[in-house]
Amino acid sequence: MDYFTKHKFLVAAIVVLIVVNLATVGIILFTPQRPAPPNGMRPGMPPPQGMKFFEDEFRLTEDQKATFNRLREEHFAKVKDIIDNMRAAKNDAYMMLMQDNPDKNKADSLFEVSGKLQIQLDKMTFEHFAKLKTYCTKDQLPAYNKLLQGLTQKFNEHDGPPHPAPMQ
Repeated sequence: MDYFTKHKFLVAAIVVLIVVNLATVGIILFTPQRPAPPNGMRPGMPPPQGMKFFEDEFRLTEDQKATFNRLREEHFAKVKDIIDNMRAAKNDAYMMLMQDNPDKNKADSLFEVSGKLQIQLDKMTFEHFAKLKTYCTKDQLPAYNKLLQGLTQKFNEHDGPPHPAPMQ
């Protein structure tokens, strides 16, 4: 008994660590897992919501639904590798900052690769939406134009790297 009174702090720390470990295991075991997005789609844009938007806003026919869905899947399959390669190039460049003397020329070439991939991605996205437009009826064009306005706003919101919070 003398041991526990001498080492109250250690005993309390061990008890706290055991409780924290049990809570962590409980969270891991009982938190529902989200399924991986299909076809390499980005989180936050699952397919049902994307297609539901088109179905509701454009009032798509059954043929249009099938066509839009096929074109969408094809587009995401094409751009997945480009997005992955672009992220890898940026990641490799920024990881060089952990070196004592990062090679700025190598970083520049990685950013150039990333930039060329971004141009390729933008062109493919442009072509994708141009192709979608060809399947729209005259009555659906106002919804299509509204979609494009929303996309351009999103593109402008996420233009460039994140900016630090202003200093106070």
